Amino acid sequence: MSIRSPLLKCSIGLAIWLFGLFIIFLMFNGTGLVHTSLYLAILILVFTTSYFISNRKNKTELSRVFIFLARLGSVYLFITVTFALLLLYYYFLSSDMSIQYVWEYSARDHPLEYKFSGVIAGMSGSLLFWIWCMVFAWFVEEIRDLRRPRRTALMGLTRSVMMIIIIIFLYFLTSRDLFKETPSSWLASRPEGYGLNPLLQTPLMIIHPPIVFLAYGFIVMGMASAFAYLICRDKKWVEISMPWSRWGWLFLTLGIGIGGLWAYVVLGWGGYWAWDPVETSSFLPWLMLTAFLHAQLMFKRKGQFSLAAPAMGIYSFVLVIFATFATRAGGLWLSVHAFGQADIEINPWDRFVDIVNSDSIILGYFILMMGMAIIGALMLIWALFKWSTSEEGQASERRPKEFLEELINDKILMFITLILISLSTIVTLLMLILSVNGVDRNQFDTRVGFFAIVGVLVLTFCMAWRYLGRRITTYLVLLTGAISVILAMLFPEHQMVAVAMPALVLAAGACGIKIVKSVNPKSLRGSINGIAPHIVHLGLVFILIGFVASNFLETEGDITLTPGGPAQKVGEYEFVMTESAIDSDSAFVTVDITKGGQDVGTGEPGAVIIDGQNRNEISVTGTPTEDIYLVFGGGSTTSAGDSFSSVDLQVKILPLMSVLWLGMWLMAAGIFMRLMAEFARPKKKIEKERIKGRSERRKALRAEKEESAEEEEETIEPEERDEDYYDDLIERELEEM
Repeated sequence: MSIRSPLLKCSIGLAIWLFGLFIIFLMFNGTGLVHTSLYLAILILVFTTSYFISNRKNKTELSRVFIFLARLGSVYLFITVTFALLLLYYYFLSSDMSIQYVWEYSARDHPLEYKFSGVIAGMSGSLLFWIWCMVFAWFVEEIRDLRRPRRTALMGLTRSVMMIIIIIFLYFLTSRDLFKETPSSWLASRPEGYGLNPLLQTPLMIIHPPIVFLAYGFIVMGMASAFAYLICRDKKWVEISMPWSRWGWLFLTLGIGIGGLWAYVVLGWGGYWAWDPVETSSFLPWLMLTAFLHAQLMFKRKGQFSLAAPAMGIYSFVLVIFATFATRAGGLWLSVHAFGQADIEINPWDRFVDIVNSDSIILGYFILMMGMAIIGALMLIWALFKWSTSEEGQASERRPKEFLEELINDKILMFITLILISLSTIVTLLMLILSVNGVDRNQFDTRVGFFAIVGVLVLTFCMAWRYLGRRITTYLVLLTGAISVILAMLFPEHQMVAVAMPALVLAAGACGIKIVKSVNPKSLRGSINGIAPHIVHLGLVFILIGFVASNFLETEGDITLTPGGPAQKVGEYEFVMTESAIDSDSAFVTVDITKGGQDVGTGEPGAVIIDGQNRNEISVTGTPTEDIYLVFGGGSTTSAGDSFSSVDLQVKILPLMSVLWLGMWLMAAGIFMRLMAEFARPKKKIEKERIKGRSERRKALRAEKEESAEEEEETIEPEERDEDYYDDLIERELEEM
């Protein structure tokens, strides 16, 4: 039967209409919506598989029917999952305590914003939100695909992988029965609801978890398209993966940064980063995703890293699952996060067995993680043996080069970068696995710090060698290394700072040069597109500068203050208690801070009682160069009980914290600028006109660059301008046109 058959059209139309009525019927049945979403995902997978079978048998009309049904199913899947999520939000905002999940993570007297954030405070709600992020990404990709040239094999394979992951996650969700009723005994004991954990009742809770899950959902697209590429070898896979990888990287960067800020100003851990298992596990996919972005870029531009790029896309997702497993398996790692505490008297293996046996979803995460890791490895090995060792089928001819020219070029530097990031990920993962009974921060700082310092030197090469030349850049890096060694010998008590700071300052300067050189006066979009990645790199350098300074130059002390008593000194700062107040649910103390007789500010550390639990209220007084961090440690009350007669405080002086936070925002701003520049590219018709005659323009540009290179780049010696140099100049100019 032809797809143009009136009978077939009427049948499809009737099916669409009836299914629409069915969804409307289910709008207030959360369990039904979740189960319907699962069946829809299975149907989409069946239709996509049927498309491949019919297409192989040259049944073109039938294959079009199947692909149409698969796309239609994607629309319905998005609708049902969206309705399920909106229904859950409705139950929370209306404080419907008849739903057990609402009762567990909300209360009638909670402010509206904490009812909103309670939706993803538990495993089941966060799982539904994660599924929605994946379905949303796929729904957008289906719409984008309508405007592309037909690549049904690539899209079909990507759709299949996405549906398999979504089916697994929906199966996990159905096993939890998110919308089940609250037992009557629970309602009788606490009719107002159990309430959100006090540590989660902060404005940052409203922002941090959704951002992280958006990142996790978008990363799945990169993994799915990577698998599709390994099967069909369609080089256009980066058109699917790269935008979502960039969005995922943006949200994960913000998520980790906001999580650090949450720890810094709310949780009272004494800092923003402690290599805790939960935060470290979220750092692992960020590292791999960073490598994935670099590898994709080189693949898109020059066809390089054809196996490394998809491998990093696959293992970014594997590490996302590991991060989720580490977060939810709270009884396995000794962690300051409130997801369950490990009993270190029990063998770690026994703890692991108990956890996976007691929770089917945690077991499912572990099986999915191991299965994806093994399947990914097998696929990569298969591709390695199947594909030719040369990307183009023949070796490229290059003129002989000197050793330094061979060693320093974009491909080699990018290869070293990917190796460093991959090694950093592996080392961090192994250290995390081995530290189930407690984390040694110094071990993480020194071992991961080594890769960070070497990576900064490679970053300097990448930023500077085109403008300063290979030899000058090499000498400059060697000189920086010598300065680091000398400083480490002169200041043995601050060796990490002495070793790291010269390299970081050099890298910051190199990034600044690159930003200035990337400005294109003729094109705003070209300027934004050019400087965006270097702003990201500069932000990373700022974060490392702030991390090194605040961790290895901090001053710490414990003080006891009395009203009107003598000033207590920590570092160069003096602290005087001026007043205090105690009531039924809070206790605060006011502290004046001075330095050299000059007023710096006022700190107000204290504690509050939320739902019967104490929570410290941190006080951070910021200056341009340092943060004064105060943690309330309790105290003695007066006879009246309404104030303190003495207060214990923990004080930390943390240098260059403002530089660290600035670096985080620069990284986010840089990748956002890149995304906006890509979005503002000329549309298809204009793009066709732009790339028409590209080869001719390339030849003309090469000739022009070779003739005028001496005038334009006086700092680069002629013998250093190899073929890669000219190719990259041309590629850059073509990108800006």
